[in-house]
Amino acid sequence: MGLFKTLTLRRHAEHIAAGFSILRNQQFESVRRSIDRRVEREVVSGPKTLGGDADLALKAYQLLIFTTFSMEHPYVAESDFREFAGHLNIAVSGADQKQVEAYFLEFGEYQKQLMREIGVGTKTTEEAYAEEVTRIATPIADYIVPESNHLAWTIAARLMPVFTINTEMVIADEFHDESTLNTLRLQMENVRRDLTEQPHSSAP
Repeated sequence: MGLFKTLTLRRHAEHIAAGFSILRNQQFESVRRSIDRRVEREVVSGPKTLGGDADLALKAYQLLIFTTFSMEHPYVAESDFREFAGHLNIAVSGADQKQVEAYFLEFGEYQKQLMREIGVGTKTTEEAYAEEVTRIATPIADYIVPESNHLAWTIAARLMPVFTINTEMVIADEFHDESTLNTLRLQMENVRRDLTEQPHSSAP
């Protein structure tokens, strides 16, 4: 029974990780395409394929999304969560576990700091989320535009909600949670509608 459970958890983790990998590449292509259209071409000199700190940051953010999403949607028993999370971490991080963990801890601490500021009333939830996605999007923008560029940061940050929802949808879909998927689809419609009204962004 123990071996069967382990194999089942590992299979779920590998399926989710495969979906995550597709999303990271889609997100990178979307951000780069949007930056190409809005930023001077001569400064968009970074690699044309996903890698480096951009990939590490996106992997870490997906693991952070998984952690918070799993609190609201416990698809595995609490007693199995640590094992499941371990399988997913290995499947997502691959050979980059230390670097991904460093980003994960940094993003997690930043998220906690923002939550504290919401708690004491110095930031609204919307302001905190905007700051969070900007921090997470910065390594992606910097990978595409090596010299710091505020417009590139803004474009990458505006597209992050699409990545967040898509990541949650991969998790919900793996466990056939149609109710949550329907909710996430409605959220995605709203996000895409907002993006069409923002001149510096294009939805993936």
